[in-house]
Amino acid sequence: MYGIKWPGNASNSGLSRNDILLKIDGKPVGTIDDIKTIHKELVSRVDTTHRVVVVVLRNGLTRQLVLDFGRDHSKE
Repeated sequence: MYGIKWPGNASNSGLSRNDILLKIDGKPVGTIDDIKTIHKELVSRVDTTHRVVVVVLRNGLTRQLVLDFGRDHSKE
């Protein structure tokens, strides 16, 4: 992660600058295209599922965070 928008769902979940994404919703992340594909899938089912587990590498340790992307901060 190069940066986190605040306020926002990522910052509320505990994601931090310099976190390295390893998994989103149980799917491995290796490239930007992986993130785009997972994002597209998650957006398609936002009405039924709006929370996912994100696994990151931070300071050499693996952490699991819950990302709730159901809230639209741009409308607030």
